[in-house]
Amino acid sequence: MRIVFIGMSGSGKTTFGKYVANLMEVPFIDTDGEICKKYGDISAIFSSAGEKVFRDFEEHEMMLATQYENCVIALGGGAVLNEKAMKEIKKGSLVVYLYCEPDFLLKRLENDNSRPLLLGDSKKEKIEEMLKKRAELYLNYSNIV
Repeated sequence: MRIVFIGMSGSGKTTFGKYVANLMEVPFIDTDGEICKKYGDISAIFSSAGEKVFRDFEEHEMMLATQYENCVIALGGGAVLNEKAMKEIKKGSLVVYLYCEPDFLLKRLENDNSRPLLLGDSKKEKIEEMLKKRAELYLNYSNIV
């Protein structure tokens, strides 16, 4: 069985993913982690090559992850924006959306400067804006919230 965790940055996808993979005794794949191993720091990718290049790397890692039948996968927060890759992920996967209120995410991420899309003036507004844009996608792709 393949279990995939989706949700906003800071929702606990990696933490829960590692825990569940350990319980199931199956491999754990963190697509953001794989990107970092192969291409470098995500913030550096965003600043040097841009979001589009990062999203291309993300799609590549998502498609690689679909080759595994028994594993747990944590996707990046914006992975749901890629319809093609999400349709592949959804096939044969139990997709779990880790929903968190914006204020909870803000508390978890307020001192985290490693997430390029949340850098700048108002982290709270950015979190709310991203959640508004992605909420329906998270719900549509998930089997469990």
